[in-house]
Amino acid sequence: MHQEQETATGTGYLSEDGKKTFTIVAGVLGAFFFVVQFAAPIVVMIVAMPVMFRSTMTTASAESSALYQGRVHLVETTRGLADESGAPSKSRIVRIESGGLEEVAPLGGWQPWLLADGDRLWLISSTRMGLLENGRVNPVEMPEPLGEIRRPFLLGGKPAVVESRPDGARVMAWQGDTWRETRPLPGVDCRCGVQALARGEGVLIFRQEEKTLYAIDPAEEKAKWNVVVTAPSSWYAFEMDGQPTVASIGSDSELGIVEYDGRRWRSVGISRRLKGYTSSLAGFQAQAGSSLIVLTQAYPNSLNLFSWEGTRFVGERRFGQSSPFPRGMFLLMMVPQVSVMLLSLALAAILSALMRTHRVGSYAYQGREIEFASLTRRAISQLVDTGILALPMAAGFWWMFEHLESDLSGPEIPWRLFTLVGALFAWMVAIFFGFSATEGFWGTSPGKWLTGIRVVGTDLRPCGFGRALLRNLLKLIDGFFNFLVGILMVAFTEKWQRLGDLAARTIVVRSTGRNSLSAPRLPGGN
Repeated sequence: MHQEQETATGTGYLSEDGKKTFTIVAGVLGAFFFVVQFAAPIVVMIVAMPVMFRSTMTTASAESSALYQGRVHLVETTRGLADESGAPSKSRIVRIESGGLEEVAPLGGWQPWLLADGDRLWLISSTRMGLLENGRVNPVEMPEPLGEIRRPFLLGGKPAVVESRPDGARVMAWQGDTWRETRPLPGVDCRCGVQALARGEGVLIFRQEEKTLYAIDPAEEKAKWNVVVTAPSSWYAFEMDGQPTVASIGSDSELGIVEYDGRRWRSVGISRRLKGYTSSLAGFQAQAGSSLIVLTQAYPNSLNLFSWEGTRFVGERRFGQSSPFPRGMFLLMMVPQVSVMLLSLALAAILSALMRTHRVGSYAYQGREIEFASLTRRAISQLVDTGILALPMAAGFWWMFEHLESDLSGPEIPWRLFTLVGALFAWMVAIFFGFSATEGFWGTSPGKWLTGIRVVGTDLRPCGFGRALLRNLLKLIDGFFNFLVGILMVAFTEKWQRLGDLAARTIVVRSTGRNSLSAPRLPGGN
């Protein structure tokens, strides 16, 4: 039968009419799937984007937090990703408990600063004030709004803020029914990250300019800006053991604590190398002599709580997520790639059915007639082998994606990331050479074994490591457009060969069943 087929066309087709039909249909299908491969990801993303935009992002700010009734309280906001206004859809006060963040009171969409004052927790913004009492926020009437304000602090037992207006900055204190100016701040530029802290009856003003943090007491006779720390990436001023104190993080991710003894700023002997990037922080001490608590924030909803007793480090707790991206975003990004892979599999199945109708489906050599492996089997085999290669890599990148903060041991030295990428590269090299060895000596790989096919030389012998290596190397070209190039070459070449097969002088045949390598030789064969 095979000889009659070869006599009909001499090029692997059953008939001239079949050749014309197959060439036209396969060519049209190839062009169609080529276009669809570019359009499908766009369509999939258009369909998937509304799902993503209906999701929300939750953020919790360390800088606006406060230590109240022995627990760190902060404002958590939730925004819709599709909301162009940037305004939060809802917000609430939460406190950090051992099991995570626990709601204290809803705030609607309000984003105030928090300020603890004994048994009271003030909520302060430029336009509104409130007090947290018995789990409810009671409004406090403000006669008129403030200008732009910085983090509030207690001054003489009363809430106070640094207010910035076009005519200058000033310290404003709450007098029970209105805000009143207590001290002008000439020459203070609030755009430089200003914070204020009470010192006796006076005020210490902090500002960061370029890469240095300065402090000044405007009440001093010869007031001048004194250097607090150099090159802080983030910092926070608070009171510890009755002294003005600053917690800061340097460019090397080193957390340090300094305090002011009335003459100079000096280290208190507390430091810690932090893992990951830190965007903001806050420091608290409930009362003199009690534990020091430092809250750091990397991404919008990533919080770390550190505590010390004296200079002894007690422990660390992590809350929220460790990646700046919404959960599930990595999987959503994989959807377009999976969709085009399925398209390639569909094309292979369609062409495989056409080839059974119009193509010579077996290979004759020295009295043996061996059935070619169908495109469907080869596509499934490739999918399995690719999965073995790609799944650990995808899992590694997913882990890195979801734990991006901990991958970065500092803003400039992401050693964990480099180690992971190196390990994944080593895995890729091992799979490439490992599959080349198994295919070269035994003609198989996990995918080929599962689908019952084998790669051999055109003499039906094992092709050897070198030829298998060349064959797999040329997958870089056969794999263009998700193996569209390789699929079409198998469909059109006489011996069902892709470019790698042509270069390595190999074919892919059935290894099980009738007319396979495992079948007995034909009578009279060599």
